Amino acid sequence: MSVTLSKKAEQFVESEVAAGHVDSTADVIDQALELYQLRRQYFEKQLIEGIEDADAGRLRSYSPQVLEDIKQNALKKMAARKTLA
Repeated sequence: MSVTLSKKAEQFVESEVAAGHVDSTADVIDQALELYQLRRQYFEKQLIEGIEDADAGRLRSYSPQVLEDIKQNALKKMAARKTLA
């Protein structure tokens, strides 16, 4: 598979590797995809729960903090997995 990145994304990936935050460009892509998968799974779970809550008459307000919470939880999970690897 071949992936074409924008110049800005390419520079970011290169700077992360150069800084030693990751071992390779593939690591950056792997971590990005893992975060994407975790975020998608969370949203799917939330959607199902939201439909169930609406059907049961339980409604919740959305908060911008939700996305930040997803991000932080995903980063914690990724860090824990990397520690185990």
